[in-house]
Amino acid sequence: MEPKTDIIFFLDTAQNISESRLSMVYTASYLAEETDNQVYFINNEISNLPKDSVSDKLHVMRIDDFAFDEHRYATYVTATNYLFYLLAHIASYKQAKILVLNDFPEAYKALQNQMPSELKRTDSILQLLCEHSACLFANANCIDRADQFIEQDHLMRYFTVIGDYCLRDEPSEYTLKSKKRICVAWYNPIADHTFYPLQCLLRNLKSVFPDMKIDVHIMGDGKKKWSIDYSEFSPRIRFFFSPLYDDTMATLEYMRENVDIVFTNGISAVRSASIGLPTVLVPTTKRQYKDNQYVFFCDTTGGRLSWSPNELWSLEMKTYTLLGVLEKILIENKKQEIGNNCYRQYISQFSAKQNAGLLLDQIKKNDLTVERCCAHTDIQRHLMAFFAAKNDYKVSNYQQYHDFIREQNKRTNLKNQLKNNIKSGKLYIKQETQALNKIKKYIPNPNYYKIQLEYKNKVKRISEKAIINGSINVAFILVFNSVFPTRPVFEAMLKTEHFNPFILVVPNVSRDHEYQMRIYREAVDSLTMQYPGHVIGAYNETYDEYLELKDEYQLIFFCNPYPKLVNPYHSLDYFLKRDVLTIYMNYGFAALSFWNEVISSDFYNKIWLACVESKMNLEYLKHHEPIKGLNGIVTGYLKMDKMASIVAKSRNRKRILICPHHTVWGWSTLNIGNFLVYHNLFLELPKLYPNVDFVFRPHPLLFENLLVRKIWSQQQINDYIEKMESYENAVYDTTGDYLEVFVNSDAMIHDCGSFIGEYLYTEKPCCYMLKDLNQVYEGFVPLGQKCIEQHYKAFNKKDILDFIDKVVIKGDDPMKKQREQFVREELKVNYPHAADEFIKVLEKVIFKI
Repeated sequence: MEPKTDIIFFLDTAQNISESRLSMVYTASYLAEETDNQVYFINNEISNLPKDSVSDKLHVMRIDDFAFDEHRYATYVTATNYLFYLLAHIASYKQAKILVLNDFPEAYKALQNQMPSELKRTDSILQLLCEHSACLFANANCIDRADQFIEQDHLMRYFTVIGDYCLRDEPSEYTLKSKKRICVAWYNPIADHTFYPLQCLLRNLKSVFPDMKIDVHIMGDGKKKWSIDYSEFSPRIRFFFSPLYDDTMATLEYMRENVDIVFTNGISAVRSASIGLPTVLVPTTKRQYKDNQYVFFCDTTGGRLSWSPNELWSLEMKTYTLLGVLEKILIENKKQEIGNNCYRQYISQFSAKQNAGLLLDQIKKNDLTVERCCAHTDIQRHLMAFFAAKNDYKVSNYQQYHDFIREQNKRTNLKNQLKNNIKSGKLYIKQETQALNKIKKYIPNPNYYKIQLEYKNKVKRISEKAIINGSINVAFILVFNSVFPTRPVFEAMLKTEHFNPFILVVPNVSRDHEYQMRIYREAVDSLTMQYPGHVIGAYNETYDEYLELKDEYQLIFFCNPYPKLVNPYHSLDYFLKRDVLTIYMNYGFAALSFWNEVISSDFYNKIWLACVESKMNLEYLKHHEPIKGLNGIVTGYLKMDKMASIVAKSRNRKRILICPHHTVWGWSTLNIGNFLVYHNLFLELPKLYPNVDFVFRPHPLLFENLLVRKIWSQQQINDYIEKMESYENAVYDTTGDYLEVFVNSDAMIHDCGSFIGEYLYTEKPCCYMLKDLNQVYEGFVPLGQKCIEQHYKAFNKKDILDFIDKVVIKGDDPMKKQREQFVREELKVNYPHAADEFIKVLEKVIFKI
């Protein structure tokens, strides 16, 4: 193949390369293997490249290690939104050539956003690229978007964004998986634009072949995954939620073995077609719709892989109803034939070989040199501004300049928006309210400071009386028996002469009466048995009256930060008007970003003392709490004190705790649960490791949420628990106090919030189940991130099994030393005397001891 030239594929990302951008790697590998060209792939991050698919002849390098000066005459291939990143490196190499890949529809909008507001003319840049045959498009959707900028025949060029996922041979021989069931896969992330297509597909499936049962394998994650009421289609449709969606090859192999037909679109359609499975394209839309038109991948034209329901008619492609699709596969027995046709469509339009040929053909035609590119007025002005910023603002690279421009554009846009609003007089109340809500995040309520200042006067008045009387009354307001984080303080106060502690059990008024009375009575009865004479029921069932506390207690401990759970007599605001000092400690270990919601609340900023676990969390409070940590105090993690007194029992077998979280549906600020991914694996573990004991201890809300969210039926839950309990080496544990369970274990596998820090107190190895690596940085506060660094991480089944085999059974624990050091230096603040040390602080403040 010609021409022979150095070809450099260029990206400039700080993260792992996305699945779609891996196509550049596959194509580069093919060119390196099959041509005489010297081919390079350069990026900041290259650690995640698929080693088995990268040619040994491809030069893979980090940008900092690449000698640009030695490739002054090469052809550089980059994505549209990295054009300026590339020019920042090669602007002086006038004879080098540039070829741009437009690999997603909003690529030019992304390029536009990098430029100052006055230079936003990407239509002229697109015109330049097209005039010099320097642009390739991923698919028809990208062309449709580009057509809004410019009309050019040159646009009808394709370069797929799909990697070469086929096994480089003819697909397998396929037969139907079952004559009694329809076995299909939904292979796509479940996001805003695919939620309604999936819902429509399921309803269509429910109406076809009423006597045949259906298996639907959900091969995709997404924020809308659990917004669908799957119980609507039960029991006729069974759902299988695969954990493999982050591993493309494993996902394809799974579909080979379990499904007859795949419903999908976009990138995923090409992947499933690459292994010869019958692949059917569904529409994309963010609106609810009713439709029954589907297109086989092999019948698509013009490289189009997605469309909205209302534009399908104009695309002139052959369509089938769902019944027609299934008849082809199940009745006419054309699974193999249609699968082969889909595979041939993949080879002819979307393979790495096809990409490579198209790319070389375009390189021949391309005459866009760096000199011509930099002579373009808008590009020239933008680059001059960048180089000036390097001198004036000490910007070291284009990414920093991009960030600088983005902030500058935001300010410009806000100013223009304000001018337009004032000019037009359209300052709606709704807009004002939204703006005020945003401001509230940064400007604390002035009343917060007034309340904190008043506490100083309260301390003085309470202290004067306490010194005279010799003691004060303390109330621990408790809603749930299981949520009592300050129990160690209560128990320690029972032994002091200065504090008279009482537990006030109050009803949860946010739930129905039957529920709140059941929980209330259970708590009163249980705690009265444990602490006779020190438990008060703060509700009179006979007269339906709530106990008003007035000034009877000078110190109040709250066990949860949600005022709506309790009667106003028992809420924080009630005590702000009285001589009462209020204290709160997190009922769970503050490791998750969910803590941000708590520390920004009125409750947290009105409390007298907010107890935190460590100096690291106090520093976080100072930066993120509206009153900047004014009420924060480092006490250590009080509830762990008790663990030090528990003596481990003698045993000869390894014992592993399995602790899945309860978030089994989309929850933006607390989306950590993986139970539906691994629930089958949890049942397999006792069989796989008969010489290991397993303690299955799910979050108390897990099965309740599965039921309430209609994900599982009560029968499914009962069957699961029964199956787990049927193993001699497995225990289903629901005991209230889990510290003894901690002590008598060897390791934990979990995805919970509090256990991130709590189990580390044992200094034993633990494995955390993560959805993806970004979760570490987006889902946790800094202390949580540090805790996760001491965990072995599991992204799939293999990682979990490796943890059991190597770390637990063989004892190969390379993180042991760093984990122990972190726990002892960062976590075990005042341990195991955190409660006693906190009481000393209170005695010093109130009794001047």
